[in-house]
Amino acid sequence: MIRSGILVLICWFVAGCAQQPSCPADSAVPIDQPTAFNASIVYPGTSDYEKRVATFKISANQASDLVPPYVGDRSPACVIGDWYLFTKPYKYKRIDLAGTYVNGHTGQVEERESGLSLIGDNSMMGMFKPFPEDMPVCLAEARPYR
Repeated sequence: MIRSGILVLICWFVAGCAQQPSCPADSAVPIDQPTAFNASIVYPGTSDYEKRVATFKISANQASDLVPPYVGDRSPACVIGDWYLFTKPYKYKRIDLAGTYVNGHTGQVEERESGLSLIGDNSMMGMFKPFPEDMPVCLAEARPYR
C-alpha cells in the first residue's frame, strides 16, 4: 500500500515536471502594450531566459546598473515581455509585479505598482519542484497575493 502510494507520487511528480506550459502570445510582446496580459515570462537559470536576454541590447548586468540603489535585489527576478523585473526577493516561490522594470532593448527604467504576484506551487508537493518549474509563464496567470 505504501509502495503503491509512493509510486503514484513519483509518477505524478515526473509527469508534472515534464509538462511545460506555454504562453499563447508572442514572447516579445512588451508589457506596456494593450496585449500585455499575454506577455510571456522567463526566469533566470533557464534556457528560455538565456535565449530572450540574448536578443536584448541591454544585458542583465547592465540592467542592474541602471536600477536605483534603494532596490534591494540587484539581479532580475524574471523577464516579462521585453522588461527585466527587479523586485523584493522571497524565500518561497513568489515574485511581486510591483518593482523596477528595465527595458532590455532601450534601457528605459520604470517604477511600477501592482497588487499582483507570480506565485508557484508552495504546497508540500510543490516544494520538491525546482524553481521555476511551476511558476506562471504568462502575465495573465498573475494573481493577487493575500
